[in-house]
Amino acid sequence: FILARPLGLVLPEDGGSATGMPEALARRLLADRLEARARQDAAFAEELFSLYDGTPEYGARWHEEGEDALPSLGDSVRPRIHEIIRCNAHRCPGGRSFSGEPMPGLGLWLWPPMVNHATEADGQPNCAHVFFGDAMLFRATRSVRAGEELLDRYTSPLATHFEQTLGILEDHGMEDPVYQACRRSWTDAEGEGRGGVSVALPPGQRELARQLARIERV
Repeated sequence: FILARPLGLVLPEDGGSATGMPEALARRLLADRLEARARQDAAFAEELFSLYDGTPEYGARWHEEGEDALPSLGDSVRPRIHEIIRCNAHRCPGGRSFSGEPMPGLGLWLWPPMVNHATEADGQPNCAHVFFGDAMLFRATRSVRAGEELLDRYTSPLATHFEQTLGILEDHGMEDPVYQACRRSWTDAEGEGRGGVSVALPPGQRELARQLARIERV
């Protein structure tokens, strides 16, 4: 398994709202925290910029400012941090509103982005993740052969609308044909006031979902 603490994390109360935090605000607050720490901690900056930002370049880009001055990150670092968040951030449990709706937080972890997304066409993923506080735990859901790619679902169970699920995949530059085929029927169900429409899971997936939910409540 892989267990990782976050490089940065924002929770619903950080946005000053009792009803949850919009995605754009969560990303901005997370970027504020990551940038502030990266400018003060060179080792942290190297970890942060080791994550994929949509380009083939990795690592912090230091600027020399004179013989007696320490290198700095320069003024163009913010757009790159936003891209790192877009490509790698995960929603995490952050509590519930008074109405019982989930209010997820948003965080960035160093090792989980190394696990790739499994589309429905790939069959069963070989990993699943849960949270223990702010720690993110990945565990194999079946035996994994040496050299086999680790696959999880990027789609978040904390998404309250199906469009959010599709948005997560779009942020990662991915399309899932099965999810795309479900877009119209799911959107129609929400439009007809059946947002709580249930989906029957196969017995194995249903048991896995039950066990993961139990673990996260502990």
